[in-house]
Amino acid sequence: GIETNFLKRWNHAATLDDSGNVLISGGFGTSPTMMLKYTPATAAAAGALSKVQNMNIIRSGHTSTLINTGGILFIGGNSGSSKLSKIELLESTASNGTFAVGKDLNSPRSSHISVLLPSTFGLSSVLIMGGADLATPTPAKMSTEIWTCDLSLNCK
Repeated sequence: GIETNFLKRWNHAATLDDSGNVLISGGFGTSPTMMLKYTPATAAAAGALSKVQNMNIIRSGHTSTLINTGGILFIGGNSGSSKLSKIELLESTASNGTFAVGKDLNSPRSSHISVLLPSTFGLSSVLIMGGADLATPTPAKMSTEIWTCDLSLNCK
């Protein structure tokens, strides 16, 4: 089994991958960079929770978006002291993959929304909207960005 201290987290993100597993990332609490994978119960086995890998960056209030390559994009968030402009990509969830740090957002953001856009012309694009800073009472961010990669290339 998994140690219960890895379960204590809040303000994390959860993403359904292509295989029907739920990947739980970030959040405040113990082991904030540890990503967990919940494999639901099937006719052959009970559900299970396991450790995946550590993200490179501590983050909460971030988004996690499944992109067309089967990877997951982790966008922005809060480090506990400031908003983040950092993006990470879990390149593949099939074999637990590896984390790669991508280029920065144009603007740091936390508690924002990210949405996968329909794939066109071999591109994978994510619309990133709004956000606020949970650490200080600043107003919501009124801007958008689009993260795009060519699916035939390395999406970072």
